[in-house]
Amino acid sequence: MNSGGRSMYTSSFIQNEIIKTFGHLIQSQIVRNVRKSIFYSVLADETTDIIQIEQFSLCVRYTEDQKYKIREDFLTFVPVYDVTGAGLANTVLEALSILGLDLKKMRGQGYDGAATMRGQFRGVQASIKEKLPLALYTHCSSHSLNLCLSDASNIPSIRNCMGVIKEVCRFFHISAKRTKILKSIISDCCPEQKKKKLISLCETRWVERHDSMFLFKDILEPILLSLLKIEESSDSAPKAHALRSSISQFQFLVDLFVLSQMLSTTHNLSEKLPKNIDLSQAIANVTSVLDLLSKQRVNANDNLKPCMLNTEEEYYRRAVYVHYLDDFCNSLKERFESHKETVVSLQHILPEFCTKTDFYSFEAAFNFYEEDLSHKEVEQSEFMLWKEKWIQEKSENLPKTAISSLEKCDKTFFPNIYILLKLLAVLPVSVATVERSFKFKKIEDLLKKYHIRK
Repeated sequence: MNSGGRSMYTSSFIQNEIIKTFGHLIQSQIVRNVRKSIFYSVLADETTDIIQIEQFSLCVRYTEDQKYKIREDFLTFVPVYDVTGAGLANTVLEALSILGLDLKKMRGQGYDGAATMRGQFRGVQASIKEKLPLALYTHCSSHSLNLCLSDASNIPSIRNCMGVIKEVCRFFHISAKRTKILKSIISDCCPEQKKKKLISLCETRWVERHDSMFLFKDILEPILLSLLKIEESSDSAPKAHALRSSISQFQFLVDLFVLSQMLSTTHNLSEKLPKNIDLSQAIANVTSVLDLLSKQRVNANDNLKPCMLNTEEEYYRRAVYVHYLDDFCNSLKERFESHKETVVSLQHILPEFCTKTDFYSFEAAFNFYEEDLSHKEVEQSEFMLWKEKWIQEKSENLPKTAISSLEKCDKTFFPNIYILLKLLAVLPVSVATVERSFKFKKIEDLLKKYHIRK
């Protein structure tokens, strides 16, 4: 270094150069890790930066063999000037090639499901799949669940219930004085309640509505008392009175009960889907929820009794509860059907399934991934050995996921099984990693804005 001893390297220019250098080193290491993994999937979504230029956030999903875990890592932001499906597809492929990734090893695509991204013939997934037939597309499971919940919530009374909750939250949030009143009454009525402030209903992410709805139900009495106090001594009395009347209605209470029960059933699923699980796990979790909802549907006569009067029970059961259950279950089956078709053959390679089936259950997967595997007779013999290995194990010790199966798979003795497990592991489940990258993009834009002003 030729700089003087008094150099501090704290200017915005030098700081940005240091950050850029670190970013390049991290990016290069991720690319090396993906190459070692052999197969990978691309995750992508659009956003707009501070100067209104469309940006593509690119992430990759791959397996890390040394620690045996699924990795989802951010790669880069890419400016987009052609937002058609073909244009976005070219942007993805060019960016991956420039980074040094082998496009022929791409085995999955995951996007947010917006019209441009998801179009059957002109969207990104169709354009990429035309060039790379083995790059299967799976719609983000988290968005699928959000859309299922949204579809079911088009029932007028349910939609109105959420609208009222949203208005009540807004009423308290826009005034520090009202919030203080609510906190005080919560402390008096529910001293064990740690949360003293309402949580707003998120417009786009249903997964974040669960806690909001549960809290509203838990502190309904303090909310009513707070509105009554505001009504008696405030300029906002008319609004407070209207909101108090709305949440005191029997219809609202029934809708709140139904919403709370449904969201409690889907809460763990919403929490699990954005995590780094494999597609087989995601489908299994959805199936478990569907089974539970089906039982609730059968027992619909009993499930509403806690909040019902006998004379009105039949009406609300049919008009709200059963209607909501049916809509949600139908939407869940429809939106996750494509995932199930993708994974139904591959998942039989998991020890949990292979001990109960035969080679022909895999035929669709073996045929599809033929170029990644060896001769069919070798594959069949290898499968029989793999099956025999797990038949001799105790049932409670059988791996249930692609990653846990990879840990127990000797890739020199089971090379084809190893490849199929890798393929199952890298298929996209969610684009939560891409969405998280948008937060860093906003921070980066704010820093740029700060430096420009400075």
